[in-house]
Amino acid sequence: MNAAGGFVPPMIIFPRKNSSEQLKKGAPPGTLFAFHPSGWIQTELFTKWFDHLLERTNPTKDSPVLLILGRHHTHTRNIDVVIKARENSYIA
Repeated sequence: MNAAGGFVPPMIIFPRKNSSEQLKKGAPPGTLFAFHPSGWIQTELFTKWFDHLLERTNPTKDSPVLLILGRHHTHTRNIDVVIKARENSYIA
């Protein structure tokens, strides 16, 4: 969410292997759904979420986006996301 009240639709990760349309009911438009047996974020899911974020924020050199991340290994050891962030004017 930003100071103007805009927000990027969330990513919801369900602790299961298969999708169910019932789980998606009532979610905000544009919500990204993912499924993993543990229900926890994985490196490939974080990359998918970052791509989702890029599509909706469209950062530029003149209008960069500040992204504050935790120290979870899916954030800090994900070279694909680090490269995409640098290429797309994210300050991480």
